[in-house]
Amino acid sequence: MKPLTTKITTTFFISLLFTLVYGCTTDDNGTIVSTSLTEADKVSAQDLTDSDEEALLFMFEEEKLARDTYDYLDNYWGLNQFANIKKSEQSHMDAVENLLILYGIAYEELPKGEFSDPDLQNFYNQFITDGIVSQVAALTIGATIEDLDIVDL
Repeated sequence: MKPLTTKITTTFFISLLFTLVYGCTTDDNGTIVSTSLTEADKVSAQDLTDSDEEALLFMFEEEKLARDTYDYLDNYWGLNQFANIKKSEQSHMDAVENLLILYGIAYEELPKGEFSDPDLQNFYNQFITDGIVSQVAALTIGATIEDLDIVDL
């Protein structure tokens, strides 16, 4: 259980960094303005620990788990909820991928439904098995994925 707790904690801090780097706010007129850190403020690749790099790689694959699951369930059930949220999950993957590129971290995006982390592979397999039982079961899988994302925060 400790390795999972460590991954979750590290993922939280990487998420916080991500929020700070890509955050935005509004000015006095309500116009959205960027509050992204300047180049001088950003963490350099040399500042990342091995644990930070592992957390980013895990986060990328975790977003892929959500995207792939929603994609599969969308293709199976054709529900708008799955079609819409898989686009969001893709944007999350793209954002994490941008961080991987920014910090020069080597990564590989495996084909849909394939994961290098055995726990994520098991989650995917179970989500697909359970998600084709009924539409309610599929929506429950979606709620479970979102709950896991919240726990990771």
